[in-house]
Amino acid sequence: QANDVNTLAANITGAGNFLFTDADDLAVGTVLGTSGIVTANGNIVLTTTGNLAVNQPLTDTTNTHLIDLLANAGNISQTASGVITGQDLSVQAPAGSALLDTAANNVTNVEANTLNAFALNDLGGLTITSIAGGRSTAGITTAGADITVTTTGALAVNSNVTTGGTANNTTVELSATGNITLGADVTGQTVDLSAGGAITATAAGNEIFAQELLMDAVTGIDVNTQVDTIDAHVTGAGNMVIDETGSVILTDLDTANGAITVTATGAVTATDVQSVTDA
Repeated sequence: QANDVNTLAANITGAGNFLFTDADDLAVGTVLGTSGIVTANGNIVLTTTGNLAVNQPLTDTTNTHLIDLLANAGNISQTASGVITGQDLSVQAPAGSALLDTAANNVTNVEANTLNAFALNDLGGLTITSIAGGRSTAGITTAGADITVTTTGALAVNSNVTTGGTANNTTVELSATGNITLGADVTGQTVDLSAGGAITATAAGNEIFAQELLMDAVTGIDVNTQVDTIDAHVTGAGNMVIDETGSVILTDLDTANGAITVTATGAVTATDVQSVTDA
């Protein structure tokens, strides 16, 4: 049976999970001097019928457990104080959005399924994947809404990231200060990838589907695409390799110190392609 409270806080000092279900809107906040929800060695599982506001931290102190958030008929939001810390983050908002990009979160793995937009800001590296025990589906999926993921480390896309198609006025924006590794597909009308290292696909079957593809990397790009236009830049020493299925317009491609190789099964229209110093 669902509880009905407005603000929730808890501190679990021994080994064990914390599970709470609320009948309408719920805020993780401060109650009688206790702020947020902390487990010493266990999962945090929150379910609401309405909105879920993470206004204070959700913390697994061992950083080895699951944080699972489900807002059945509302949105999931976050303030700067609502930092999420744990190994796995599973998010569902089947009737709303989940915007978790206000705080400096620190999780290792993420999966999410939302009706509207999904956003996550993370520190220290992140893998988009399938989480054992998580209630969401593998990867990140929205029903025609934007996806934004930012991490200060490397980003591994091991399960599909999709807004539901390439003609729905959506943007998938993935940003990492390290490498971006594509071990699955990425789909949106606009796909925008930015890496402080390289952007690489791990296999030929891992593709980017979009009308417009934007890429910025420092040490190289090697991807498989089914897109209409490409704007891509390598600002450091590194090659650019693009394998396109279909026809493509190369709007603006350049490398600072590396070769550019584009192969396509259809026509290639090159508007601006420049290797400044081909090493």
